[in-house]
Amino acid sequence: MYTLTVKNNYIQNIGASNGVTILKDGSHVFNNRGSITFTIPGMEK
Repeated sequence: MYTLTVKNNYIQNIGASNGVTILKDGSHVFNNRGSITFTIPGMEK
């Protein structure tokens, strides 16, 4: 388990696999996570 703080300095919103959207210029703290994935528009796998 881990705690992760994400600060979004990207040009668009970022989506997380747990349903959270991190707004442009915003931030979010993910507490006690086991795994998570992020969707970043414009970035390919």
